[in-house]
Amino acid sequence: MIPKACLLAFILACALFAGCASPTFSTEQIEANVTEPTPSAVETKVRDFMELRLKDPASAEYKVGTPEKTVLTTAGKPTFGWKVSVLINGKNSYGGYTGFEGYAFFFVHDQIVSYQDPEMAKMGWWTPVK
Repeated sequence: MIPKACLLAFILACALFAGCASPTFSTEQIEANVTEPTPSAVETKVRDFMELRLKDPASAEYKVGTPEKTVLTTAGKPTFGWKVSVLINGKNSYGGYTGFEGYAFFFVHDQIVSYQDPEMAKMGWWTPVK
């Protein structure tokens, strides 16, 4: 016979883990809430965003990927939008190119609302844009 305390602990643990489950969203929910960013808006917004973060932004090379519908959940609140992967090759302090590095940008209505740099992407973290 299992002691009541062990049974209660098991039930509480199950409830705790059930609360950690990621919500699923239908394609209709995603499509109803956002419009795809235009290619010109993506490139313009990314260049403007990176201008303050690169040593020589005028010489940076960009390879912009295709937008993907996705949902970003922050503190349990879903935000429907588009994830765009961008490879950026910028110059270092010595004037040499550093090689392409992967960034991700989360767009809602043609605006960047969150991003991932190469280090944050390793951990799956997104940084909100203010």
